[in-house]
Amino acid sequence: MGIWKKIMIGLSAIVLSLSIIFMSFVVVLKSTEAYKVSESFLKSDKDVIKETGGIEGFGFFPTGNLQITNGSGEAIFTIKVKGKEKSLYVDVYLIKAKTIDSWFVQEVEFYD
Repeated sequence: MGIWKKIMIGLSAIVLSLSIIFMSFVVVLKSTEAYKVSESFLKSDKDVIKETGGIEGFGFFPTGNLQITNGSGEAIFTIKVKGKEKSLYVDVYLIKAKTIDSWFVQEVEFYD
């Protein structure tokens, strides 16, 4: 087996491994309660609906950070909102108090 073939097999294995890790992260992120609250909020946000011309869906690859400590937490997600007229990226900031069972959207910012 030639050296280039070994290098290509090694690189392919690395790319495949990284892809699996990334896809796992996306699936876990999208299954969190905080992310579900974010999407639900955006579906009814009048400013986002107006800016997009109506929401058709969300991007497949959100990014973000979620931290929970002793029942309270903070989260930020960047979600692509696909609209009828244009698409936006939306940053959603959420908090969860220890005494409250659900996440609360604290702030939303959107940009092209």
